[in-house]
Amino acid sequence: MLTECFIGFLVIALTKWIYDRLTRKRCTVPGPYGLPLIGNIHQIGKSPFPLLEKWRKTYGDVYKINLAMSDVVVVHGEAIYEVLVTKGDDYAGRPPSERFRLINDYQDILSRSADAQLKDYRKIAHQGLRQYGTGFDRIEQISMDEIQDCVERFDRDDSFDPYEDMYLTVANIALIMLMGERFDKNDDMFKLTLKVDRDAVRVFGIDCAYMDILPWTINIPHESGRLLKEGLVNVNTLKELCFDKTKKTFDGDNIRGVFDAIFKEQERRKNTDQPLSDAAFKGISVNLILAAILTTSTALKSMIAYLLDYPDIQEKLHNEIDDAIGERIPTLDDRKRTPYMEAFILESLRYMSHIPFAIPHETMVDVTLKGYFIPKGTQVWTNLFSLHHDERYFPDPWTFKPDRFLDDAGELIPTDQRKLLMPFGAGRRVCVGEQMARVRIFLFMTTMLQRYEFLPEKPGCLPKYDPRDSILGAPMKMKDYKIRVKKRD
Repeated sequence: MLTECFIGFLVIALTKWIYDRLTRKRCTVPGPYGLPLIGNIHQIGKSPFPLLEKWRKTYGDVYKINLAMSDVVVVHGEAIYEVLVTKGDDYAGRPPSERFRLINDYQDILSRSADAQLKDYRKIAHQGLRQYGTGFDRIEQISMDEIQDCVERFDRDDSFDPYEDMYLTVANIALIMLMGERFDKNDDMFKLTLKVDRDAVRVFGIDCAYMDILPWTINIPHESGRLLKEGLVNVNTLKELCFDKTKKTFDGDNIRGVFDAIFKEQERRKNTDQPLSDAAFKGISVNLILAAILTTSTALKSMIAYLLDYPDIQEKLHNEIDDAIGERIPTLDDRKRTPYMEAFILESLRYMSHIPFAIPHETMVDVTLKGYFIPKGTQVWTNLFSLHHDERYFPDPWTFKPDRFLDDAGELIPTDQRKLLMPFGAGRRVCVGEQMARVRIFLFMTTMLQRYEFLPEKPGCLPKYDPRDSILGAPMKMKDYKIRVKKRD
């Protein structure tokens, strides 16, 4: 039976290859040769960064690889800005992905290709986020309440892994905004979001990527297939839980959070020519939860590690906070008074590059990039990890150096001088939760450093965090570590 299936696959694959060669416009981007049928799949290992960098040096900032007879254009350097920003509409598509299709059949913001429906989904999400009024006052209030609770949980004498407490804080800020309620560590909702978080590293990591190209392998009994199916069950459970809780407790006169606002919009659109389906509600909801929790909690875990690895930088941050804020509770207005903290956050986001390739794009039309022709429907990877560690734009890129984002007067350099720093993507498909993430990161790090000195578990037992050693997933994650804290006078 397996032999017959394999022969059938070979026949279908060969037929597709012949058809594409005869009918499809040819992509002129150069790149490494691969094997028949599978292309370069066998060369992309669990840590592809060194190989991709080698190919960049050989073929330039734009080159092509082949994955099971499908061209993928990999983009490095300043050309990424053209793809995401300057000509973002031309590259705003999403390639077919079996993993995303199984989650919600592309009825969401993250996986849907650019069309009128995507524009509507993003509009609905932004309207829901704006339901808290103008500015960030509501986000700041919610954030500080939860961060102060985390400060108290950190007040202990033993060594501990800080991640779960930070995750609870980030999750509660997000879930209060989204659902209007908070949870504790023993709540089923919290346990489920934590499980989905952990699943994301595996399910959307390099280990399961081949299933997008060879979807029939999902049903062959093996470990990665099992992980994917288990992850899909957890994501679907989270979707249903969000929808059911919102629907059962909805009160149109008391909008508690973003999901209520979206549900109200769904109700308003009933019996119109532009309804919002239950599937779309669920897809947008899970997008917002994951975007609001995964990247921020991952970033904070890395930032605390940097404080241990670079105690001189931690001391500078302490001194700036003492001078600019003193003992009062930090606010968002303090961002303009703490340029070194802002530079530390920017450098942390650059160095870790927790979303290394963003989500793959697809050309919506025939395009020309760096003189090469790329036909419509070609998958494009933007290698943000490479960009953020490219010495042409960030000198001495493997040195952690917040000062690179400060001018001679010690002030933050203008936005246009750091336009190639794109930790949340950029352009038309930038992360909808970027600003909320930046707010929470600033308030969390400033409040924690105001209160504590962060120390390694044992003297000399440092995380020694190098992002090249991260677990490659969505997002990338560093290994676990423990800390001790010391109250500051």
